[in-house]
Amino acid sequence: MNILFKSLLTAAAAAGMALAGMALPADSPLTQSTQTVYAADGSGKLASCTVSMSQSTFNYTGSAITPDSYNGKDLITVTDGGVKLVKGVDYTVSYQNNMKPGAATAVITGTGKYSGGISKTFMIRPKKNSITALHTGNGAIRVEWNEDPDALAYQVLYSQDSSFSTYHSTTIKSTSRTYVNLTNVPKAGETWYVKVRSFVTRDGDVSSTRYGYYSAVKSITAALDINKVSIPYISYTYTGGQRKPSVKAYDVKGSLIPAQYYSVTYANNINVGEARIVVTCKGPYRGSYIKTFYVKPEQNEITSLTGENGAFRLSWKRATAGAVGYQVLYSTTSDFSDNVHSYTSTDLNDLTERFSKVPAVGETWYVKVRSFITKDGTVNSTRYGNYSAVKSVYTKVADYKTTTANAQLYANAAFSPTSLGTVAAGSKAEILTQSGRWYKVSVNGSVGWLYNKAFGVTANVTGRLTASTVGIRADDIIFDIGTTPSAIMNYSITKVYYRASAAPTGTRDDTAAEALTTMFGACYQHAAVCDLLLEHAGYQHIIIEGRSTSGEHNWNAYKTPNGWRYLDSTSFVVYPQGFADFTSKQVKTIRSFVWDMSKYEAD
Repeated sequence: MNILFKSLLTAAAAAGMALAGMALPADSPLTQSTQTVYAADGSGKLASCTVSMSQSTFNYTGSAITPDSYNGKDLITVTDGGVKLVKGVDYTVSYQNNMKPGAATAVITGTGKYSGGISKTFMIRPKKNSITALHTGNGAIRVEWNEDPDALAYQVLYSQDSSFSTYHSTTIKSTSRTYVNLTNVPKAGETWYVKVRSFVTRDGDVSSTRYGYYSAVKSITAALDINKVSIPYISYTYTGGQRKPSVKAYDVKGSLIPAQYYSVTYANNINVGEARIVVTCKGPYRGSYIKTFYVKPEQNEITSLTGENGAFRLSWKRATAGAVGYQVLYSTTSDFSDNVHSYTSTDLNDLTERFSKVPAVGETWYVKVRSFITKDGTVNSTRYGNYSAVKSVYTKVADYKTTTANAQLYANAAFSPTSLGTVAAGSKAEILTQSGRWYKVSVNGSVGWLYNKAFGVTANVTGRLTASTVGIRADDIIFDIGTTPSAIMNYSITKVYYRASAAPTGTRDDTAAEALTTMFGACYQHAAVCDLLLEHAGYQHIIIEGRSTSGEHNWNAYKTPNGWRYLDSTSFVVYPQGFADFTSKQVKTIRSFVWDMSKYEAD
């Protein structure tokens, strides 16, 4: 009997194709491991044969995969009506595409009393891949694996569940690309589990059933990198303490990083110069960022600004240590919007400059100055420093006044126990500038300040005195009598007559104003007048509250280069005359005054 191997057809179709050696259709889908065929003898009788393969998928080994001799076993079985046929006697097996991953074919061909053939498809899976690296940053996860040129494509599964009950999948169709960046789904702080496989399909279409083993699972916590740090200002003024600008950190997506996820340290942030902020991330954020800022010198100050004939002279404060130089801006507009000129000096000991090239006679100039630093220490770089308050000066034609009385010339626009010398009446003084009731002058080869009464002003305040005007009267008095404590004592004795009164309730200036207006007072009023005059004469001063032999009593103390000295102008207590320049011992022994010395700076 000659039996023909045929594919699964109707009996009529099978009979019509019963021709020896005729090629037959291929196997059914891969999941079907048993194939039914029919046989016919010479009389047309049909007989049933079955071809089965006990394993339909195999792992790639680099060698030919032969299911009829796989690991010492024959996985292909052919039966005829329940009778197992013998390989090599009743049929032979040959293979196609059985070396590399993908769909392979076993061709079973009848021999002996059997003829014809049948093809059976099986799959060779790619070798198991492995994850070579997991990276995170920029809010993404990067997965890397080994290249497998024999695979059709790669598949990556990632899930927040280690058992992958739910997951996300991505397919990489190019086998030369061995990485993927997972950017859309993971979020910073989330832990993700990842596995990858190389795969093939039966028909070479990636959308078909895939065959390949997944790698071992690896996990990673997604992180975002720090990308930027901002602070309110690029420079901060020197204070002597640490400057610690508030910090805002941002990730690569431009989102604000919560403060609990980074630490901040500061360096070189006390002295003038470049300072650093180091922001170091933690938790779901990573990386560090260095931000620089500048500690700039203290705001400078114009100490002197005087107009001259077609010029002006400017002086300013010494810069904070670490400054690079000074910059002066001067303009004929108060807002520095036009006709602006700049002067720079890198000599930190140069605190005075005369400006004569640009200014002309009869102009008003607005001036400001700053100490500054730069990024690299050169004057051509960006400068950091706060300008002083703006002051103005008039470049007038030289103005002269003639003194009408002998006067003391002072270093500043205020009285002082010491002067630069005496300016005789009738002296011609060049007026350099004016500050209130004081004139800065150049006279007899010296430059200093004269009170306006030196030029014929008889009085700067008249009428009943108040706390707000008594200081002006005090300056007028000091000009007239001089700055010695004995002169102050004698003035109080002769101008304020003793009259008993209760302790005043107002301020010192209220009390002094009342005494100088009425010309009467007790020890309280005398002490207030002398304390006011000592202050305007330039002394450190204090009113002593103690007791005399007559009872409760007030008197004065002032500091000299030789220590504290004492003064009393209350004639009733110190009759027939007051005292000045007494030591504490003299006050105690000669006048028998007592007081709590621990309450006063006086000794």
